[in-house]
Amino acid sequence: MMAAFGDETALMLIDVQKGVNDTAFYGGPNGRRNNPEAEVRLAELLGAFRRADRQVVVVQHDSRDPASPIKLALE
Repeated sequence: MMAAFGDETALMLIDVQKGVNDTAFYGGPNGRRNNPEAEVRLAELLGAFRRADRQVVVVQHDSRDPASPIKLALE
């Protein structure tokens, strides 16, 4: 799998945090996620990048919405 990517390829993980599991807030009208296996797939992908000694970048969302389960660390 990793052979398809060059040495300059990085994996960027965005908004992979426990707060997005709050289906009452992020689950939409049905109160459920549309990607129930996301964590398993992301762990597989992250493992492949680490085994290939590739760059990994993690971006964490900080919401300014007071009702959000993902709040700013410093307010």
